[in-house]
Amino acid sequence: MIVVRLERFRTLLPWTTLLLLSLVTIGLLGSGLHPTQALAPNQDVQISKSVNVASLLPGQTPYPLYTVTFQNSGEEDLVLDTITDTLPTGFEFGWVNYTLSDWDVSPSDSEAPEIVWTEDLTVPAGDQVSLVYTVRVPSTVPKDVVPYENTVVARAKDGSLVGEATASLIVGQVDLAQDMVASSTEVINGQPVTFTITLSNNGEVPGTIDLVTVTLDSRLEYADVVPGGDLGDPVEAPDGTLVWEGPIVLPPGSDLTQAYTVDTPSDESRFDACNSLEISSADGAPSPAEACVTVQPERVRLYLPGVFNDFRYAWLPVEKSVSPQAIVAGTDAEVVYSVSIVNEGDTTGTLETIVDKLPAGMTFLAMEPDSDVAASPSGTTGTITWSGNWPMPPGERLDVMYRVRANVPAGQHVNEVTITASAAEVPKEPAVATLQAEVPIAGLAASNDGPTPKGRPTILTASVSAGSNVVYTWDLGDETTATGSSVSHVYPEIQTYVATVTAKNSVSEASATTTVTVEPAVLLEEHFDDGSVGIGRWTKFMNYWRLEEGQWYWGAKDGVGGSGAATQDCYLGGKKMAEDALLMYLAPGAEDWTDYRVETDLLLRGGADETDDGTVYHIDEGGYPIGLWVRGHYQDVGKEDTAGWVTGYYIIVGGNPTRNSMFIRLAQLQTLTDCWGNACNNPGNLYDFNNPYIIEEIKLEKTFARHTWYHLAVELRGNNIKIFFEDELVYEWNDPKEPFLTGTVGFKTFKSETASFDNLIVTPLD
Repeated sequence: MIVVRLERFRTLLPWTTLLLLSLVTIGLLGSGLHPTQALAPNQDVQISKSVNVASLLPGQTPYPLYTVTFQNSGEEDLVLDTITDTLPTGFEFGWVNYTLSDWDVSPSDSEAPEIVWTEDLTVPAGDQVSLVYTVRVPSTVPKDVVPYENTVVARAKDGSLVGEATASLIVGQVDLAQDMVASSTEVINGQPVTFTITLSNNGEVPGTIDLVTVTLDSRLEYADVVPGGDLGDPVEAPDGTLVWEGPIVLPPGSDLTQAYTVDTPSDESRFDACNSLEISSADGAPSPAEACVTVQPERVRLYLPGVFNDFRYAWLPVEKSVSPQAIVAGTDAEVVYSVSIVNEGDTTGTLETIVDKLPAGMTFLAMEPDSDVAASPSGTTGTITWSGNWPMPPGERLDVMYRVRANVPAGQHVNEVTITASAAEVPKEPAVATLQAEVPIAGLAASNDGPTPKGRPTILTASVSAGSNVVYTWDLGDETTATGSSVSHVYPEIQTYVATVTAKNSVSEASATTTVTVEPAVLLEEHFDDGSVGIGRWTKFMNYWRLEEGQWYWGAKDGVGGSGAATQDCYLGGKKMAEDALLMYLAPGAEDWTDYRVETDLLLRGGADETDDGTVYHIDEGGYPIGLWVRGHYQDVGKEDTAGWVTGYYIIVGGNPTRNSMFIRLAQLQTLTDCWGNACNNPGNLYDFNNPYIIEEIKLEKTFARHTWYHLAVELRGNNIKIFFEDELVYEWNDPKEPFLTGTVGFKTFKSETASFDNLIVTPLD
C-alpha cells in the first residue's frame, strides 16, 4: 500500500471542506446513486456495487435495481467460482435483469438472506462486466433512518477472495409538516403578538424546503424576529408577506422553529386576525397552517346619563394542563388533567358544558379530590362531557381535575377542551394539553472513527437500540462539550481521551463512553505496494560517473512478507559498480520539513567490490552499510560539480554477518562553513553525496545478518538527533555548529549487492 498524504503538496483539506464533502455524499444519496467500491485482494480486479434509488417505501414498486461491476485490469481472464450477496433482513431477491446484465445467469440459491451464483462466470482481461438484478423490499420491512446495507462477496475458482462491495438503501420517505401558533389567542389593542413557526420532518429521509412564506393579516404589522431561531431574518415584502429562502435541509426526525412578532393597531376596534404559513418543497408540502388572534379593547366603555364606565361582558377563558407531562409509551400510566375556567368579565355568565376529546388509548378513571366538579363525565373514552349550570360571577374560578389511564404509542398526544356558556363569551379555539409518550432508552453505544492524526477531526457517534426523542450530550474529554448523535471534534493533543455521551429523553437517561486515540500526523507513508507506481515518487541521484539508471528499481516481492520494496543493486547492468547510491524523496514542500521522526525497514542481501581491472565480485561478508538520508537538500548542478549538490545527515547500519561487528554510523555532509580537515581546503569535496564526515560510530556487539529485516528510526528536533535501532535508543547527539534544520529523507547504500527498503513513515514532532 502506498499512502502519500496531501500535506506533502500543501493541499491539506480543511475541516469545512470535509463537511462539504459529507453534504455531497448526502447529495449523491438524493441522486439515487449509492456506489461503494473495494480494492480486491487480487490487485488486478476491482469490484463496485450500486443501487439505482436513494430510498423507497416498504412494498414500493418498481423494485430497486442493484448493479455489481467487476473491472479486470490484468492480463489474464478471471474465472469466478461464487458470487454471494447477503441481503438485509426482510429483503427478497427478485430476478436478474437480462437486458442490462452482462451475465444472464440466475442464482443457484435465491432464498434470502444469502443469494448465491455458482456458475463459472468469467471476467475477461482488460474488460469489465456487470451483474444486474432486482431486490424486493416487502411492506413488512420497517422504515429506518439507518440505511439497509447488503454486501456482495466474490471468490475465484481456487477459493481465494477476489473482493467485496456494499450498497446502501434507505427504507422510508420524507414527511414534512408545518405548524404555527400565536403566543396568546387574545390580546388588547396595541399589544404585540408572537407567532412561532415549526417545520418538521417526521420521515426517514432528509428533506429540503425551498421556500417558507408567512402571509400576515392586513391589520397586523411585522415588527421583528425573535433572536435564537433557526431561520433568522426573513425577506419582508411590501404586500405583507415574510419569506425565508432555502434550501433548508431537515434531517430525519428533526424540526426547526422561528418566532416573529407583529404589532396590533392601537385603536379600540375588535377583530380576529389570522396569519397563514405555507412551504414549498420538491419533497412534497403539507397543507398551509393558520394561527389566529383576537384583538379587542381592554374594556368596553358604557355611557349612561351623567356617567360613563369601562365595561366588559362575561368572558370565560380556558386553560388546560397535564401532570406528568411525559410517560413511558406502551404501558399503563396514570396522568391528571386540570381545566381552569375564570370569568374575567363584569357580568355573570353560566357555564353549561365542558367537553374533552381524549386521544386514542386514553380512558377516564375518576375525578380528583381537589376538583370543583365532583361528578364524572358522560363517557370514558373519546369525547367525554360534563354538563351542568355553573354560575360564573365576575372573578369566579372553576377547576376541573380528573385522572386518566394512558396506554399510548410513542409521540405527542394532544387532547382538547371546549366549553359552552350562556350570557358569556367563550374562546373560539379549544384549550389543549400535550402528553409526550416516550420509548425508554436502551442499548446506548458510543464509538469513534479513530485513531485520528493530530489536527484532523474525529467523528464520534452514539446510537441506541431503543428510545424516542433522544437528545445526545457529549463530554468530549478535553473540557469541551457537544450535542448530537454524531459530532465532529478536533482534539488538541497527541494522547488518549475518554468521551462520555449522555442520552436523555423525558422518561429515561443513559451514559456510555468511547476512547479516542490521537496519533501524530503523517508527512509521508510509503509501502511500495503499487506496481503501477513503483518508486516513481522518488528521485535517483545520478550526478556521478558510476551511477546508472537501472541500479534503483521497484522489487515486486523484495519487501517485508514478500510485498513490494525499493531495491538497489550496485552492479545492475554490468557496466560499472555504483559504490555510493542515494534515492531521494523530493515532492514539493518535503525539503521544508523541520522536526520529524522517520523510520523504515531495511535489508541487505550482500556486498560487492571490484578489482583494479574492473572485475566485480560479490562478498557475503564486510560492512557495506545501508540506511537513511535525513534533513536532506538536493540541487541538480549537472556535471559542473560531480557528486553534488547534496546536504544533510546519513544514518547507516553496517557490519559483518559472521562477527559481532555491527555498527550504527552518523555522518554529516560537508559544506563550505561546516567542514573538517582537508575537505575545507578542497571545495571540490564539499556538498558531495559521497564525501560525508563521520560524526560517530556506535558498536552494537552483534552480527549484521544478511536477508534479515531490521528497523531503523531517527528523530530530529532542532539540533538534536536521536537514533533508534530495533526500537531501542542507541545514540543521541546535538549538532553544535551549523545544524541542518530542514530537509527531506532518502535511502543511502554503499557497495550493496542488493539492498531493499520498505515501510517508510515520516511523522512530524511537536
